[in-house]
Amino acid sequence: MTAIILAGGKSTRINTNKIFLPFANKTMLERRINLLAKIFKNIIVVVNSKMREKEIEPIVNSFKNKDLHLKVVCDYIKDKGSIGGLYSGLMYSKTLYNFVTACDMPFLNVQLLEYMKKFTKDKKYDAIIPFFQKGYEPLFAFYSKNCIKPIEKQLEKTNLKITNFFAKIIKKNISLREIKQFDTQLLSFFNINTLDNYSKAKQIYLKNSKL
Repeated sequence: MTAIILAGGKSTRINTNKIFLPFANKTMLERRINLLAKIFKNIIVVVNSKMREKEIEPIVNSFKNKDLHLKVVCDYIKDKGSIGGLYSGLMYSKTLYNFVTACDMPFLNVQLLEYMKKFTKDKKYDAIIPFFQKGYEPLFAFYSKNCIKPIEKQLEKTNLKITNFFAKIIKKNISLREIKQFDTQLLSFFNINTLDNYSKAKQIYLKNSKL
């Protein structure tokens, strides 16, 4: 199985590249890789340009001595947002199932991830996705390569809302009750879009360094 990190966002609301923001003595990208490496031996980082690929080479090289297959890839199709990053990651992946997440979500709950992973075993579902009052959380989810064709058809129509292909796949919704067994504060879905979000994330971490 492969973990796919989407790191191609333009960070327009925070005016700096979020993947390099310091967090818990590491960059956001390093933290994400470290957390995912506890579960996955294959990790793909999707970026939006060759320039970005060059920029993060030092981070990638720092993991080379570990038992980890880590590679950086550029978007298959440029400027298609998160759904384009998802599509690119699935295209580059060599495994049927893939856990997909964004680089700017610092509080990945490993227990919740492991729980969701169990639903991939019988290969019954094309995706395993958290779903509760606010809707789907598509960037903390498992996707199989069966999603590639529905995504392609959506991209052909320049329909970039990531959840719009969900009606075309067989999915397992992970309920709020299930999520709260492992993540009572729903911090797995906290993402950093603004400087205020960034400050709040650091405050949360200081209160609980086990996160």
